[in-house]
Amino acid sequence: MHEDSRGVASPVSDFVERASQCADKDELEKSVTGSLKDLFGEPAASSIIYHLGGSNVLRDPKSLKAQIDAIFGIGANIILAQILKDLEAPYRPRRR
Repeated sequence: MHEDSRGVASPVSDFVERASQCADKDELEKSVTGSLKDLFGEPAASSIIYHLGGSNVLRDPKSLKAQIDAIFGIGANIILAQILKDLEAPYRPRRR
């Protein structure tokens, strides 16, 4: 766990590195989409994906983190943690 700019440990501060190691771009996109649907439901997830910049952003961990941080502020950590939980699960059911 790394510290954020305030010196507070954050479980998602190394999101980009961990997401890059856990998944290829297709798996990352599916995991992000599934995590957003789990957290917000289908209609809201589709709207969020649109406002993040579309599916291309979902395939790039660095851009994804930046966009989620910009849109959700402090709440971004909850979303990023859910995505990492899905990516790092020992058994991940295939998302469609």
